[in-house]
Amino acid sequence: MPEGRLKEDYISQKIWALISVIIVSEPDFETIRKTMSARIINTVAGCVIGLVFIYAFGATQWSMLSGVALAVFISTSFKNYPASWKLAPVTVVIVMIKSVVDNAVLKDAESLAVERTLEVLYGSFVAFILGWIASMFIKQQIVSSFLFDGKSAEENKEHE
Repeated sequence: MPEGRLKEDYISQKIWALISVIIVSEPDFETIRKTMSARIINTVAGCVIGLVFIYAFGATQWSMLSGVALAVFISTSFKNYPASWKLAPVTVVIVMIKSVVDNAVLKDAESLAVERTLEVLYGSFVAFILGWIASMFIKQQIVSSFLFDGKSAEENKEHE
């Protein structure tokens, strides 16, 4: 866990799991799978780019700006890039900003990157499970309404 001021800010990192649950949650299970995949890919890409720029150029404003520019370039280079492409450059900033502002050591930047990525993975997994449960519930409702024309089993027996 990071030390000093970074340690205090670690508590606020827990919010990323909740944000991931909110962002990934959808009423359609197939959409959840796509959103979850895009969120994970963009988060990991942003963390990697941020750490590479800290390693290569140090924790400076220019290295952070360069990392963001590279993340935007890479994220938008794909033919059908997802709407969540913005997560990669935002993640670069999240990974690098504390190190830039606090002149933190590389070890703390690494910890923040790993913790943020794990929080996103955890939140995405929770949303995935909740979506799966909801989709099973919705399928059950659809099957029930199809079989019973929207009526309960007792109502259908009364009409026979």
